[in-house]
Amino acid sequence: DTDTAQALGENNEATIKDLTDYLSVLDTDSEEAIFFNDILGIGAGAYEDNTDVITNAFDAAHNRHIVNAENKKALEILIESKAAVSVTATGIQTAINSNLCGKAKRNAFIVVNKTGFSKLDIDVDGVSQVTRDAAGNMVYKNKYIIREVPSKILPDTESATPCIIGDLKNVLKFFLIREDALFKDNIFPATVADRRIKKEIITLTTTSDEAYFIGSLPTT
Repeated sequence: DTDTAQALGENNEATIKDLTDYLSVLDTDSEEAIFFNDILGIGAGAYEDNTDVITNAFDAAHNRHIVNAENKKALEILIESKAAVSVTATGIQTAINSNLCGKAKRNAFIVVNKTGFSKLDIDVDGVSQVTRDAAGNMVYKNKYIIREVPSKILPDTESATPCIIGDLKNVLKFFLIREDALFKDNIFPATVADRRIKKEIITLTTTSDEAYFIGSLPTT
């Protein structure tokens, strides 16, 4: 919200603004709600041999699969929200300065896949663009943390490698609507199955270029 209060003389009358212009309402029955559905099975013998271990394995695998699905969908929403900006591996800092506001720069990080990371991790005049900070993070030009995700979650296009840059923690919001679990042990042949369902809405707080932008690194 960048609107300002009015600066008036003592006897001047202010204009009323409609509060609803400054509110966001989320409709939980929206068609934008997403169902993430993960079903895992194992033989009844293996399950009964060590129930506690298998139960923990079900939980861990479900969590990984659903988080991966959430990340993939969130990145799709970001990429589809605006046109990509052509950038080079050495020109990302210039693109950041041209697009992001100061607040977004302070919180910004870079999301790439393995191909994108390899494009950024180069030496320029003998100086590495990507270094490791004290916390073990890979950092671009000593300023912006790089988050590398698998290509299955952030795939290349036919002509470019995506590069998502900005204050993504404040741009993306996840609203959990429902989470269910179901276990069945009478599935043929001699298999037990564990199912997790998660219904949520993943939405953007803004599509402003000052908050984030989509970079496109050429594949060649």
